[in-house]
Amino acid sequence: MSPIVYGLFGMVGIGVLNILVSLLNRNNDSFKIGFLIQLGNSIVTLALFPFLYKENPGITIFFSLILAGITGALAFVFINKAFKEGKASINSPIISTWGMITAVLGFILLNEDFYLAKGVSILLIVIGIFISSIDIKTILKSKSLRLIDGVKWSVLAALNLGISFFTITYFASDNHWYSVSLITRFWTVVTYLVMAKSTHKPVLTYFNNIPLLLFFAILVDVVSFLMMSIGYTTSEPGVVSVITSASPAITIILSFLILKEKITKQQLFGVIVVIAGIILLALN
Repeated sequence: MSPIVYGLFGMVGIGVLNILVSLLNRNNDSFKIGFLIQLGNSIVTLALFPFLYKENPGITIFFSLILAGITGALAFVFINKAFKEGKASINSPIISTWGMITAVLGFILLNEDFYLAKGVSILLIVIGIFISSIDIKTILKSKSLRLIDGVKWSVLAALNLGISFFTITYFASDNHWYSVSLITRFWTVVTYLVMAKSTHKPVLTYFNNIPLLLFFAILVDVVSFLMMSIGYTTSEPGVVSVITSASPAITIILSFLILKEKITKQQLFGVIVVIAGIILLALN
């Protein structure tokens, strides 16, 4: 298939997943939803072992990916909190700025090239986040800084996702992508189990009253991730990244149609600026 098709799977999949998580969080504990989705992803990924496993990456990479697993788990915790408290149409573009963080880490730690287009992309994303996340009317009236609901969690989610994907990309360059993914998911579930233990709530209680929509969310996440991963092995991985990075556009459309969300012109403009920055960053 064409790289464009793989990218569309990623874009639509992530956009739809954001809406599903928002719906699930309306009547369920956000930590429970995050835990069950990550556990389901891990089980499905493990079930694909006979078909996708290619090589043994060694014990060193197993422990090296702890960082990717921990930050990935924390990111999903924050994503669920963001969608629980705020609008998917606002928080989705902010979360998608993890790509900017990954690019900055690559520039600092891997000595990647830094050029004008990349600088402009990062500046656009930062400006877009500020416009879409700050309630300017409240600031003018009360003279106090007030973030829009859920934004603080979205920023934390983006930070952790950026670190997680940077770590995954770093090790995937010398190891098969499936092995890296499987190990990362293992550490993600372990992290969730540790966090669940700290809440003093029995883990088995999370399996009570599981909503059917959760299984659809797991299916969407797994399929989109696999299609994106395959797309990155084609001759045009950049095309896949560009299209996938536009996933907030799908979330915004569905949030209007399904969640009946309303956003101000200021917030909509900020979201558009963020998406423009993400696409420009991916193109370069």
